[in-house]
Amino acid sequence: SVCICPEFRHYIDGIEDQNTLTSSLSTYPEFLRNKKSDSKKVVDYKDWQVPLSRKFNALKLWIVLSSYGVENLKNFLRNHVEMANI
Repeated sequence: SVCICPEFRHYIDGIEDQNTLTSSLSTYPEFLRNKKSDSKKVVDYKDWQVPLSRKFNALKLWIVLSSYGVENLKNFLRNHVEMANI
């Protein structure tokens, strides 16, 4: 979470690599498999985001972002990192 702050982004260097991102977020059951996806002719963007399934967990993220706002959330996280360093 703290990597949304610019000063902590170095912790996620290399995340631009599509394979790393999709392998960590991928949910690929048999019923979603198809020839075009397997041949890499299309990009499955479902693996590039916080999953929207399983009890609608993305709702929790959306509520936090809409309640705090990005700048307030960054300040909140910075404050917690500072407290952890004390």
